[in-house]
Amino acid sequence: SEAKGSLKAVISVDPTSETASFAKEYEDALARSVKKYKPWSVIAGVAYQYDDNSLLKPSKRIPDVDISGEKDSNIVTTLRFIYTPLLKDPWVFTGQYTSYTNNYFDNHEVNLINQSISLLPGYNFNQGVITLPTSFSYQWLREKEYMHLTQTRPTLHYMLSTDDIVQLSAGYARREMLRSPPNHDRNEDRDGNIWSLSPGYLRPFKGGKGLFYFQYEFSDDKTEGKNWENIGNRFTLGLILPIVEKVSLSVSGDILLQDYRHTHTFYGMERSDRIYYGSTVVRWEILKGFKLNLQYGHTRSDSNIDVYEYKRNVVQLGVEYT
Repeated sequence: SEAKGSLKAVISVDPTSETASFAKEYEDALARSVKKYKPWSVIAGVAYQYDDNSLLKPSKRIPDVDISGEKDSNIVTTLRFIYTPLLKDPWVFTGQYTSYTNNYFDNHEVNLINQSISLLPGYNFNQGVITLPTSFSYQWLREKEYMHLTQTRPTLHYMLSTDDIVQLSAGYARREMLRSPPNHDRNEDRDGNIWSLSPGYLRPFKGGKGLFYFQYEFSDDKTEGKNWENIGNRFTLGLILPIVEKVSLSVSGDILLQDYRHTHTFYGMERSDRIYYGSTVVRWEILKGFKLNLQYGHTRSDSNIDVYEYKRNVVQLGVEYT
């Protein structure tokens, strides 16, 4: 509305001038753009997934424990409603509702349903943006209530230059487990508060179609059960690369170092995990708004307690329509 007012002022000075003619064309184009703007988006997806270790079977043989049938396939469905209104500068806002389901063919005990609502208000300034992402999620495992998670992460993106962006965020999350711990053992209670601090770096290229990013996160997971209280250090490196028109490749790697604070009440030692994850995703926009996604992910968990040590490979092929 402010731009249209300025254009009308230009036209009124000398309606017959070349500048006025250009301003009139620009005003018409602006009016069409605003009229076509849609604050609501809907994204729906379905995928087939093959998982070679859906039960997280330990890599090493555990005495008196025999796990089989860990290889399985499943169907993943996603549905997102996104609301992005046009607000008066410098304010921005995005709201989102997401539904995710994961239904295995055989191992129904790991079927997952996740419903979440995310709110992302923000404030733009000359060299960046400050946002306050907040989300509320509810999970069902095996069609029974499993976990509720509330989290917020104030975040600053600051442009050092048009090609260099630094990121700094601090997070808080509250996790509530909706089932009693195994054998009602209070030491296994995972309810708790999670505090985190995360610096990062982003470098867009090819007009913003490509992106290189690095992020480090320190987390302090203060659980009510002493067996799960831990300190985490996560390192993430990723690249989004346009290959040809409408085809892009995403590659990312993640290392999580988790050191637990207390001696485990059952295993008699302080647990220490090293979790490595890598993924590759190819996205192809076959038609306008219609994408084909092929993804491969590998996870390896090394732990000084054998039951938490495992390997996992997941392949997924799906379609998504916006």
